[in-house]
Amino acid sequence: MKTLESQAATEVEQGNESIDPTLGAPKVGGEIRAGVRPESAAGGVVGGNDRGWLEPGSTVMRVRGEPRTSLLTTPDGQVPKRKVGAPAPPEFSAAMYRNSADNPETRALGVRYIMSFGRNAGPPMIPNGFYSNNYKFVQGPDTVTIVVEMVHDVRMIRLNGTHRTDGLRPWMGDSIGPWEGDTLVVETTNIPMRQAYRGSWEKLKVTERFTRVAKDRMHCGFQIDDPTFWDAPGVVSTSSHP
Repeated sequence: MKTLESQAATEVEQGNESIDPTLGAPKVGGEIRAGVRPESAAGGVVGGNDRGWLEPGSTVMRVRGEPRTSLLTTPDGQVPKRKVGAPAPPEFSAAMYRNSADNPETRALGVRYIMSFGRNAGPPMIPNGFYSNNYKFVQGPDTVTIVVEMVHDVRMIRLNGTHRTDGLRPWMGDSIGPWEGDTLVVETTNIPMRQAYRGSWEKLKVTERFTRVAKDRMHCGFQIDDPTFWDAPGVVSTSSHP
């Protein structure tokens, strides 16, 4: 753990160094320093990004102070076992994950800049481990809005509302949430097929809990439920800097 975090700190320091204007253009193929990820080398390769813009994370994830290698807090660290006879994953999945270019409808949502790459916007919201893992929470009298840096998605959570019954499935689903003391509890249903979570979508319910536990830290947890898909609910819990 200490080794990983030390490497990340070094990467941040080196990746954010100013580019020497006297070096001229990089060599063909680019140049990077030892120990620096190519994609985060500031000016070292064509298209390289300064490390400050990437935000892949610089600390090992901890849940209630415990360093972890998995977001999942299930006993085996895995998603619950899929039920026998559970619905098959959506038909588009195979084509999407092949990154098919036959037509735009089979391209991933992130490639089309419709939704975040990976599951940054969720629900559940899961960091991509590379860049733009930034969120802004904006609280209003009737809604809480989560602004997602990746692809600039915006989640609208209606406070003390009821789920829609018109059959529409908006991007990121239909989120409602009451406050339970200092914790915002967000329940999301009506998730669209293209945002299926490990194959589940039609009956999927995601319950998230957000609690600010320090000035610069928020505890985030979620539970996934689908009685047609899994034998048991799956609980995921993590702590993260906002």
